[in-house]
This record gives sequence, C-alpha cells and structure tokens, in this order.
Amino acid sequence: MQVLALGDAPVRVQALRSGLVEAIAMNSPHDLALIKGGYNALAGPQDVKRALPLAGLAVKDSLPKEKPALIKHALRAVLKAHRFIFDNKQETTRIMMQWLSQPAEAASRSYEMALLTLSRNGEIADADLELLTEKKRPLNEVRDYTLLREAQKELGIR
Repeated sequence: MQVLALGDAPVRVQALRSGLVEAIAMNSPHDLALIKGGYNALAGPQDVKRALPLAGLAVKDSLPKEKPALIKHALRAVLKAHRFIFDNKQETTRIMMQWLSQPAEAASRSYEMALLTLSRNGEIADADLELLTEKKRPLNEVRDYTLLREAQKELGIR
C-alpha cells in the first residue's frame, strides 16, 4: 500500500471515483454518499477501540501564562459546546442540516460519528495522546490541563 496526500474530501472522492486510488479515508457525510453510490465502507470510528479527536486547542507555550483568562474563556466555550452537542441531539442535528447543508440522514450520521471523537470533559486520555504525538518529548511537556481543569470546575464538569 502506498499512502498519498490528496487533499480535502471532494478531491479524495474524485480520486476514488476516477480509479486513481483504490481506497480513501473519508468522514461523514461523504462516506454515506459513497456507500449509496455502491462503495464499501471497510471500517470507521465505530469499529476501532479508539476514536481519536478530530481537533483540539493548541497554543504557544507562553500564551497560558500571558493570557490565562483568554485561554479559559476559549476552553469554557468548547466545553459548553460539547455539552450542548452531547445533550441535544435533535437541535444539533437541525443545526448541522442548516449550517452544513446536510440532509437529515447525513446530519444524523455525522452527529453519531462526531460523538465518538468528542470528549465530555475536554481531556484526551494519555494513551490516545501518545498516538497523536511524535514522542520526542514526554507528555507532561506537551500538554497542560491546569486551565482546562479550572474551566471544568467552573462549569461543574468532572
């Protein structure tokens, strides 16, 4: 197998449909469209033991010391958003349909897949973080949950 960097989802879909590649990594709702088009889904987040986060909040080393209130504000917003998503499937799906122009079936599938990658408390388990880092530095040097834990406490999360 040779891994190629092809670009975003539409480019990968076109490469698959044209026969340029035989397999692609795909997220919802594009996977649903491919399945409906006769392609097979070999595996997804629901099939693996770990569904790693799709995104995170990373800042330069000095920012938490220089502007801790700003970082906590951003962290509280992320935690509130995650809480809303977990607790409000119908409204979240409606928003996805509206903002992402997804039909109901695709928005519902996207929602279910997103739940597998979101963290209720904003933390990434050490074992998962190990998979995401280059292991050039110990975890305690590349992550600091101090401000996150303060934001969790303020929101009553733990």
